[in-house]
Amino acid sequence: MSNILVRPDFENEHRNEALEKYDAPRADLFEAGRDVLPFEMQAEPTCLHSFAAMSCRTNEWASWNGYTTPQTYVSLASEYEALHAQAALADMSWLTKYRISGPQAEEFLQKLVTRNVTALPVHGAARVFFCDMGGKIVGEGVLFRLEEEDYRLTVEGNHLDWLDATAEGFNCAVEDISGTLGCIALSGPQAASIARQRFGDAVAGLPAGRALWAELHAAPVYISRTGSLGQEGFEIWVDAEDAPVIWGSLLRHHKEMLRPAGLAACELRRLERGIARFGRDYFGAECAVDPDAARTPYELGAGACVDLEKGPFNGRAALAKAKEKGAQWSLVALEVSGGEPARFAAVYCGDDRAGSATSIGWSPVLCANIALATIRTETLAADEGFNVHAEIPGEVTVRRARLPAKIARRPLF
Repeated sequence: MSNILVRPDFENEHRNEALEKYDAPRADLFEAGRDVLPFEMQAEPTCLHSFAAMSCRTNEWASWNGYTTPQTYVSLASEYEALHAQAALADMSWLTKYRISGPQAEEFLQKLVTRNVTALPVHGAARVFFCDMGGKIVGEGVLFRLEEEDYRLTVEGNHLDWLDATAEGFNCAVEDISGTLGCIALSGPQAASIARQRFGDAVAGLPAGRALWAELHAAPVYISRTGSLGQEGFEIWVDAEDAPVIWGSLLRHHKEMLRPAGLAACELRRLERGIARFGRDYFGAECAVDPDAARTPYELGAGACVDLEKGPFNGRAALAKAKEKGAQWSLVALEVSGGEPARFAAVYCGDDRAGSATSIGWSPVLCANIALATIRTETLAADEGFNVHAEIPGEVTVRRARLPAKIARRPLF
């Protein structure tokens, strides 16, 4: 194992043991509880499912955004190392993808999202939010400008009804193209080298938030410097029927430095990057049981994605008031003391409940439990430190402890 993964005082065997205890985010497909109805267990295969199944030695599968995806292919430790020390491929085809096109596509998107779309160049990509009139997030994603009047919006969840309702009166079309388009994430320190060898020098030099067209085995591919797995990563967008060819070619020609990574390793890497996930770290306005649980972009620390000066858009007035008032809640990254994996949810400031952790994991590279948590903003200025009431699983029993926690800068690593 590479030394980049561990501190000198943390041996590799302890790292692997810790990862085995890591309770990765998951949604098991084939071991559902007795209360789960059969139709609730159904999930669609992605365009890469057959190829992923051939590489998935663990036969551990999960459902993500309504699609099947491997939890791990071989082991969490080896896939985590690939993301940190070599390179990894991940099937991201489960993302929901919308094509928005037509003479008034830009005007529609200006109304829909909080960012200034007119500033987005052709082959540019940017993180966007769309909100209700109360300024609460309905959804978020990445918006690509493919041509002057042709866009692609990638999100988690199904927002077609919301998009259709907002598009009423605009001369543009909104189409769900999720089943026709595959997405392969290529990430890790060796990702740029692999991209250069397979797609040309121009791809390796792409800045963040930009994309270009390339070709591999006569198949057109659209490659973007986007994704949640690290700044050195790429996303490869390809027609669904060509996706297996690209996936297989990359693994075959770079087998010494490239391996597939499952959901568990990708989610742990996302957590280390400090990137919040819709539906896990916060809920949208349409699915939050308690309306107060829905968040604004400011409460996620994403105020840079809101342009109050661009003109009218959904939720603009409410967001202007929210900015002036200040966020009541804040999404933060936590680093928790203790040299072994722990489970926790409630976050305390002194003895008072401050908020809740939503994504939790053990980071071998940091040798610490890390988390994303939503806490009351007022506690950030309090004199008392933060702590969590944790459960630390052992071989036979579960030990309970109160562990100190501190706010960490994002990305954590």
